[in-house]
Amino acid sequence: MKAAIIAFFLAGLATSFAIASPPAGKGDKQTETTLGSTTGTTAKPPKVWLCQPTGSLSHPYARILVARESVKAHVRRGWAQLGPDGRCPAKPPTVTATTTVTVYVTTTVTTTVSG
Repeated sequence: MKAAIIAFFLAGLATSFAIASPPAGKGDKQTETTLGSTTGTTAKPPKVWLCQPTGSLSHPYARILVARESVKAHVRRGWAQLGPDGRCPAKPPTVTATTTVTVYVTTTVTTTVSG
């Protein structure tokens, strides 16, 4: 009886570890799995360091690691690429704002004629 209980306990423990393993694509390496067999191992997509504006004068940028595919989109939003020395720019980004103001003036003239 004790042996059966221990066997069930160990089977349940092994099953819980199998269920708790990281899902496909997570962990150190990405593996492609089809019906329980591993068909190949691929490296993670490369990432690139960019400089994100912080709005601070003393620390104008923070280094952030982003996917290579998103570099153009980040640069369009004001992020900077690392300089040749591997550092972020020392000066904060310049912000240019354009404001258009349209003023409409309405004049009402009232004339009273008595006669």
